[in-house]
Amino acid sequence: MKKRVLTLFILLLITKITNACDCSPPNVFLEFYSSKYVFYGEVISKTYPKDSLTYTFTFKVEKHFKDGNQPKTLSFTWPSESKYRDNVESNCDYGVNIGEKLLVFAQEKKDKLNFGLNCSNSTLNGLSISDVTRLNHANKFNILNYHINFDYVLFNDTHPVTIIDSLIKPYKSKNYADVKEGVIIMLDVDTNGIVRKSNFWPLDHPELNKVDSVISLYDIINKEYRQPKNDFEIDALAIAKGIKKWQVMRFKNGNSPVNSRQYISFSIDKNHNIKWKQFYFMIN
Repeated sequence: MKKRVLTLFILLLITKITNACDCSPPNVFLEFYSSKYVFYGEVISKTYPKDSLTYTFTFKVEKHFKDGNQPKTLSFTWPSESKYRDNVESNCDYGVNIGEKLLVFAQEKKDKLNFGLNCSNSTLNGLSISDVTRLNHANKFNILNYHINFDYVLFNDTHPVTIIDSLIKPYKSKNYADVKEGVIIMLDVDTNGIVRKSNFWPLDHPELNKVDSVISLYDIINKEYRQPKNDFEIDALAIAKGIKKWQVMRFKNGNSPVNSRQYISFSIDKNHNIKWKQFYFMIN
């Protein structure tokens, strides 16, 4: 099992991303899928308006990687560099110059085309042979072969539609004073928001579904890895299996729904009752 595949970033409490410029890029095939254009090109012009608050730059496209319409030039408008904006600097402050060559994953949102050099696979670092091989293969990527873990860069955050507190209510009379450890349960949600499977998260050796040898996006198989160890786990699993509806996860820049993988943790509160919390796993 590749160590990089199961590097898990466990985000217990996600409310807002306070610094959207400080993040890792999403999986390259997911960003490819959600992009309008993926291309390699050279910046051939860069112009500023009179107020110099923005600038528009144009690429001459050397190679398109995504099937479909493939224009020879593409233009983008960005905020100007900090020296034009009263020296207001941030870690989001980057720019491009004439003559530079970039790999660009261009997103279209509300009829506007844009890309960034943070939180993206867009880069100034040129193209390697492996990059070209993967990007040429990317048009064959079928996203419906996977259950997608939440990624705040590309997808809308989702939550259960089924009211879990109502499912827990019949168990309030039980006392779980002897329970020391909680459990995590993973749920498979389809493109209609129907929960199809609910099983314990396998902490030790989960099985991976690798649909394509080139695509580095792995799907942990959701199956019965073990039986409940005690009454608390029996009840937690029963509650999870009662969750039938979940909000559909979609790309932020469109309406394309995906099969999603969701996680619920169950533990015991100070009154020895079951409590739950939505869990986030981001798998690189």
